[in-house]
Amino acid sequence: MGRAFDSRPAHLLFLMKRFDMVDAPAGVGLTGYGRTLEELFTHMALGVLSVRADLATVQPMASIPILAQADSLDELLVAWLRELLFAAARDGLVFMNCRVTQIAPAAPQCLMSGEAVGEALTPGRQALLREIKAVTAQEAGVRREGELWTAQVTIT
Repeated sequence: MGRAFDSRPAHLLFLMKRFDMVDAPAGVGLTGYGRTLEELFTHMALGVLSVRADLATVQPMASIPILAQADSLDELLVAWLRELLFAAARDGLVFMNCRVTQIAPAAPQCLMSGEAVGEALTPGRQALLREIKAVTAQEAGVRREGELWTAQVTIT
């Protein structure tokens, strides 16, 4: 189960799995879960961030806004994850947390906004685990299964 920072009481954090990771032939397969689209997108981002670094070694020193847009929810999820990675590379940051503040899934453009929290990349300070080159959508994409939203991506 993925671990991340959350404002809910600790006994509630373990009632719902946030994400699963499995080794895949092309990289790491990530499946995320959420009760809302915002929660799903946040959990997917936390999964990607935890592939890149040990989140416990990163401090919440800076917060930056992240915006994304796309033609569909599947594309919006991938755009959000790519924007997180791009912002980290562009600004020399390592993120340890994020949150999605709004998703507007209406056609013709799906839009979203959020923020990422972390600190400047300092060699030897943070435990970097893996360089991420790409995030691609799986065939299943973003879908609703009863009360739960789920999504899958591959991280290479």
